Amino acid sequence: KVHSGARAALIAPEEESAGPVGVVARYARATPGRRYGLAIWCKGSGSIRLGALQSFRKRRDKPSSQEDWQETPTALTDQWQKLTLETCTTNPDVTRVCLLVEVQGESATAYLDDAAIRLTGQIVVTPPYAMVKRGDTFSFEVTARKRGWKVGVGSLKVVTRTSEGATEEELGID
Repeated sequence: KVHSGARAALIAPEEESAGPVGVVARYARATPGRRYGLAIWCKGSGSIRLGALQSFRKRRDKPSSQEDWQETPTALTDQWQKLTLETCTTNPDVTRVCLLVEVQGESATAYLDDAAIRLTGQIVVTPPYAMVKRGDTFSFEVTARKRGWKVGVGSLKVVTRTSEGATEEELGID
């Protein structure tokens, strides 16, 4: 039976604590531009939030990881509820992605059931970045795929950064 709880995972602190308790839902090799999704059914007490940890190739002057969490935790109840998260690996140095679950609150407990992890799409820009002199032109190719199919409708936001700031332009996909 779907989210019956018969084979659900239980997340709970070992001792009284108001600190968060987390679990890694999936640890996978990553591809730049790929979208990852997590859907999970949950119930319990306290609150819960989903997140993603992206690990990067080590560089001296750059961080080796980045965490992205849902802004607002969801209150757990005694009724099953479905939570979802989608994240995109935009950094070309990304090597791994961990999809995370965090339970918060004093004496919080969570039952997790019927988790689904999916690759939902990918955007590839070739070349992935470029430095261009002011006034020069630059050409790049963008390929967008969703569930293995090439995306042919939509728009792409292009951000150009200079020493004076950034400009944004939205281009149609046709």
